[in-house]
Amino acid sequence: MRDLSAVSAAPSAVAVEAAKGGRPSAFWRAITSRRAAILLCLLPLAYVDNPIIRLTPVTDDSPLSYGPVAVLVGLAFAVGALGMASGRIRRPRFALDGPVAAVAGVAILAAVYGLARGNSHFYVLGDLFQILEFCAFYFVVTTLINRADDIVYLLKVILVLTVACAAMDFIVAFRVWNPATDFFPRIFPDGIRALPSLIIPVVLGALVFARRSRIWLGLSFGLLLVWTIASLTRGLWFSSVVAIVFLLIASSTAGDRIRLLRGLGVAVVVLAILAVPALLIAQQRAPHLLDYFKFRIAFTPQQLLNPLDRIEARRQLEFVYVADDLMRSPLTTVFGEGLGAIYQGDTGYSYKTLTFGDRHFIHDSYLAYWFRLGVPGLLIYLLLAWRFLASGLHKATTVRRPALLIGVLAAYVGVLAYSITSDSLLRHPTGLFIALAMASVLIGVSDRQEAGEPAAVIDGRPPAIGATAAPASK
Repeated sequence: MRDLSAVSAAPSAVAVEAAKGGRPSAFWRAITSRRAAILLCLLPLAYVDNPIIRLTPVTDDSPLSYGPVAVLVGLAFAVGALGMASGRIRRPRFALDGPVAAVAGVAILAAVYGLARGNSHFYVLGDLFQILEFCAFYFVVTTLINRADDIVYLLKVILVLTVACAAMDFIVAFRVWNPATDFFPRIFPDGIRALPSLIIPVVLGALVFARRSRIWLGLSFGLLLVWTIASLTRGLWFSSVVAIVFLLIASSTAGDRIRLLRGLGVAVVVLAILAVPALLIAQQRAPHLLDYFKFRIAFTPQQLLNPLDRIEARRQLEFVYVADDLMRSPLTTVFGEGLGAIYQGDTGYSYKTLTFGDRHFIHDSYLAYWFRLGVPGLLIYLLLAWRFLASGLHKATTVRRPALLIGVLAAYVGVLAYSITSDSLLRHPTGLFIALAMASVLIGVSDRQEAGEPAAVIDGRPPAIGATAAPASK
């Protein structure tokens, strides 16, 4: 298996320029400084994941979400590409470069195929943008960032913003809540708004193994856990359990597992001490508060046991409708129907609103990739996921902060599980955070300082963004 930290052995352009006595211009040094690199990577993430945007009608599918993010990612991509083209930025090669490039290539081919089949230009462009957004941002982060400390800083800022978003969700929900008559308010997660739940493994890993900031991490973990419960979204409940189990299994040594189990035990005890009295009081004084919780829990077997009910079994029927379209010919079975493809299915949450017609959204990400990218596209993404997890686990235990990187890997496993019930992996803007997760592990295990080795120094100065030092002569 190829190492995540595999890099080119050729001398870096920075080293060559230093040897010649050349020096980049002040403008170039400014836009490729560490602060500028962090800012370029942070801006698109912070735009879609902040408490202010949750107070606006801007949704993930809105042009006001797509447009600014496209500009910000395009700007960062241009800086990275220009730096590489001019030889002033030396980008290491990573093990995921090939699979990510393959995802971009198959998406472009699927877009051409979709247009040839007569699919809607609007849907083709939207599907292509979401996939290329992921690929472009992966390139941006792995090109402009080369230090694990900078990745940790990015993750900290995202955590702060996500916790603020969760708090804002509660404030908005409770402002219009009447506890005398209303159910417990549901926090409805849509797209990136599900991030407070998906980031839980990262917080848990940092909480259990952190030497400081435990109070802040503990409060954040509690808030995000309550948010996840209040979402009343069974897919998030399932994905959180899967991610935490993965975190347990992936802990590097027996001592780490014991420490993680002890931390989880303390968290469960504290949660029980707080939750059990609250549930008992609610059951005695306001039992209606828990009715919707009971309904969501009971609705799962109800859905599974009524496969012919168009409302209760709409997820199963969605699979049937899409699979039926795929099986119409050997061509569509193997290559799908291209980007922008639609299918005939049900829309509506009640019998009064139920309609049968054209649909584009598919809840199951893997079914969606088969439908639009074909079997080759689905297999390429599964290869990317497998290579990321396998290589990440192999190398993550060699760094100074294994818990943080394993937490990121566990969060990705949670997204893989969640994507069975909600299209998230290559969807705007969730794909930005998936790209960040992959880049975080790649950079974390390739940073020499993170691995306990001395940092490379060129002409008395650390290397520029993405630069790799020339190997020592033998």
